[in-house]
Amino acid sequence: MAVGFYLARAKVILPFSILEVTALFAGIYYCAWQRQRKELITFQEHQVTIQKAFTNHQSTHHYHRLWCQLIIRKATHPWKAPSIHIRSHGKEMELGSFLNRQDKLILIDHLEKVSVKSLAYQTSNHPG
Repeated sequence: MAVGFYLARAKVILPFSILEVTALFAGIYYCAWQRQRKELITFQEHQVTIQKAFTNHQSTHHYHRLWCQLIIRKATHPWKAPSIHIRSHGKEMELGSFLNRQDKLILIDHLEKVSVKSLAYQTSNHPG
């Protein structure tokens, strides 16, 4: 398209089309880069382990299973996703912060099935 404008002697449009293609490429690259976020939640007999990975950086968090509390905060708007947190000994961490609303609801369903037997479960409308 830009070559057609260039050949029609509308050279003013060429820099804007290059800028548009660059912005499109940057957006696609950013989305592909963000898709590399991963979280693995492992429930063992005495502990819950959460491994977070993004590109080459990985962090591991351990929580004692008997002292863990699963907190699900309702969404502030019907279009927004609820937030899921795990808390133990004053330490709180959000789970699945990169997930969309539908995926978070699936995660909540799976966590509720596990937490009936293992974790204290709390639904909250406000942080803290």
